[in-house]
Order: sequence, then C-alpha cells, then structure tokens
Amino acid sequence: LGTYSATVRGLESNTTYHFRAYATNSQGTAYGEELTFTTDVEDVKKFNINNAVLTMVRVEGGTFQMGGSDENAQEWEKPVHNVTLDDYYIGMCEVTNELWRAVMEGGLPSRVDDPEWYYYNLGYYPQNMVSHGECLEFIKKLNELTGLEFSLPTEAQWEYAARGGNKSLGFLYSGSNDPSEVGWCYENDANEPNIVCTKQPNELGLYDMTGNVMEWCLDYYGPYSEEAQTNPTGPGVNSGTNTCVVRGGGYWDSASWCRNTKRICYAETHSQMDIGLRLVLIAE
Repeated sequence: LGTYSATVRGLESNTTYHFRAYATNSQGTAYGEELTFTTDVEDVKKFNINNAVLTMVRVEGGTFQMGGSDENAQEWEKPVHNVTLDDYYIGMCEVTNELWRAVMEGGLPSRVDDPEWYYYNLGYYPQNMVSHGECLEFIKKLNELTGLEFSLPTEAQWEYAARGGNKSLGFLYSGSNDPSEVGWCYENDANEPNIVCTKQPNELGLYDMTGNVMEWCLDYYGPYSEEAQTNPTGPGVNSGTNTCVVRGGGYWDSASWCRNTKRICYAETHSQMDIGLRLVLIAE
C-alpha cells in the first residue's frame, strides 16, 4: 500500500485521458485505480506564424438578440432577432501588418533590410487597404501554412463577440458606453490607424472592435429577417449582391457609426484606409 503522485505536461486541451499507475518488484506487479479526466478548453490560443504571433480568444456559444434598437439604430439594423451560435475563437485584435506580411511574404523583414518598419513599430498597426477578396486570399495562405481553417467572422459571430458574448454587460460599444475608452474614432481625434490593443478590451478581452479600422465580415449584405436563426451566414454569393458587410466603424467615423450593431457594406473589390479584418477559428 502507498500513495503516488505525478505531474503530466503537454496534454491537449478539451481531451479525455485515462491513467493507471503500477509498480513492479520481485513479487510481481500491483496496479492502481484507473483515473479518467478531461482537460479544460483553452480560453486563449496562440500561434506562431513565421515569427508573427496570432492570438485567438474563445467565445462560448449562446443565444443573443442581434440588431439595433437604440435611438441611433437605422432600418438596416432591424428587426432585432434571436441568433444562436456555436463556440468559436476570434482574434484578440485585428490582423496586424506583421501577421499579414508573415503570411503573404513568408516571413518578417530583417532590421537591416527594413529599419523604418521596426523603428516606427509598423508591424503592430492593423492591416488596412485590403479588399474582401484579398482577405480571403490571405486566409487561404494562412490555412495552408497552419493546416487549420481560419475564416472571416460571420456578421453574427462579429456582433456577438463585440457585445461580449455570454459575458455581455449590454454596452452600446464594445466594452463601454463611452467609445473613447474602447476605440479610436472621430470623437478622440483619431485621424489615422493606431497601434492595436491600446484601448480597453471588452468583456471577452477583445480589443478594437470599436473604431480603429472597420472589419470585413464573411457575409454578403442582405436585410435581416425577424425569424430566429442558428449559425447564420447571410446571403450566398449568387444572391444577386456583390457587396459584403463591414463592422465596427473606423478611426474617422463618428461614435454612432462605431456602435456594436452598426452595419454597412462595400463592394467586395473595394479597399480603403480604414478597412481591415479580424479572424475566426471554429472551436474543436
């Protein structure tokens, strides 16, 4: 008889393991009781992509009321309707110049080759001036590098995460009722993109979902339905629209354009200084 303890490292998250200790001596082998446990789901996943770090935050699925009902809500933010989503991961911040360059160019420049890039911390600004199609090409290359299935967020995934998921405190903006606390926009004299993660995060620990740069969603644009939906993806590519949804508002937008429910759209070939992207990854 006796006790035995051990520390086991390197286990996969959200995985069931079976352990059984044994001891052997000249008289034979004695077996302990079999133990079964399941490791916790990771709240944060970090990936090294050609020396650029990508941080993804877990969003626990749930049901929420999607759409706008505040005094600034416009007709295309209505009607408010119930949406149910499965678990997923979403980028802690926008895709940065650093990550974009690491994927599209196969690595980061050296300090000798591009000293200004490092001196001005350009890698930590959000990637901008990218069309919807260019974002999809970036994601295709990222998936080839990682063997995973990253995507643009659906409009519903974006809004649920911006609201704070099942930790939502009901703020008008992503993490506050004061847009200047959580985002770069017209009200705080932002006149260009800013380094990511310099404002307060929202309830899930996500940065810059209010302001800085608008973010492409996967969906083509279409009017809302009042019917409840599960994991909606918006109209399909052959639905007659070639405009895609962008969310979150940008650095030169007024606060009303940076609300969690504000939705606008641009042609899928369009790009401008205050449009970027954020990634999602379906939870295992």
